[in-house]
Amino acid sequence: MDPNVFLDDDCWSTVVEFIGDLDSLSNLCVCSSWLRTVSIKHYNACPWMRASHDFDFRLRPGHEEKDDVINGKDSSLRARIKDKAMRTEEGMELLSCYAGQDHNAGHAEVDPFEFGGGPLSIEVKVRFKSFEQDWARVFDFRNSFDDSVALMNFNHSFGFDPPRISLQVCRGSKRCTVGGNETVFTRNDWDHIVIAINDDTTRIYRNGILGQVSTDAQEPKKMKRHFHTIGAMVHSSAASYFRSGMSQHMHGTVAYFRMFDGIELSNEDVIKMYARRDEFY
Repeated sequence: MDPNVFLDDDCWSTVVEFIGDLDSLSNLCVCSSWLRTVSIKHYNACPWMRASHDFDFRLRPGHEEKDDVINGKDSSLRARIKDKAMRTEEGMELLSCYAGQDHNAGHAEVDPFEFGGGPLSIEVKVRFKSFEQDWARVFDFRNSFDDSVALMNFNHSFGFDPPRISLQVCRGSKRCTVGGNETVFTRNDWDHIVIAINDDTTRIYRNGILGQVSTDAQEPKKMKRHFHTIGAMVHSSAASYFRSGMSQHMHGTVAYFRMFDGIELSNEDVIKMYARRDEFY
C-alpha cells in the first residue's frame, strides 16, 4: 500500500485507537513500516497534534463536571478552576469582576511548566461577554512584570471599541506589545486566536486570517514561571491581588488553550486549525 496515501479522519481514528500513540509505533513488528510512514506523515500534516500543552475546558457531552483540567499532552500538569468559574460544554465561564461586583469572578491556575527561548505558538478559542475591564487577560504566565507573556484586550478606556487583541512579552526591561486595529475581539461571539512567534517576528491570526504582524517583537525567555493563570492577570501576591478586584478578569468563556513550544505555526497550519476549531482532539 502506498505510504504517501493520506488517511481520512475516520481511518486515522482507527489507526490511533490501535497504536495508542506515535511512540508505541517503535514497538510494532516489521510489518508496521507502512503504518509508521503514514502515521508520521499525518502527524506532520496535522498541526493540532504537535501541541506541547493542551488544556481543553469544554465538558464532553455526558461527562460529569470536574474542577481540574488535565493537560492533554502531559497528565502531570493540571489547570485548576478557581472561585466562581464554571466548566460547561462550551468551556470555562468567567463572571464579570467589574468594580462594585463580585471580585471572586474566577480563573484557572495552571501548574507551572518551562517554555520559551525559541519559536512559540499559542492557540485559544474565547468569547468575551463584555469589555468592562481594560487589560482583561485571556492568559497571563509570569514570574514578575519583567518576565511574562500575556494575551489581553487593549483597551476599551482608550477608545478602542472593540478592544484590540494584544500580546505582551516582557524580558527584563524590554516590554513588547503586539496588537492593532487589524485584530480585535468581538462581543458575544467566538474568536479563534493563534499567535506565532519566531525571533523578533510575531503574527496574530483571528478566525483563520492574519491580522497583525510585528517585526520588532521578542520571544519569551526560556524558564519555568511561578504563576500561570488563564482568565485573569496574575501577580506575585496573587491571592490578595485577586481579592482586591484589580486582577483584570476576563468576562466570558475560554474553550481551550494550546501551546506549541518550539514550533512556529504556518499560515497553512492556522487555516487547518480554524477549520477544526470546534472539534475535540
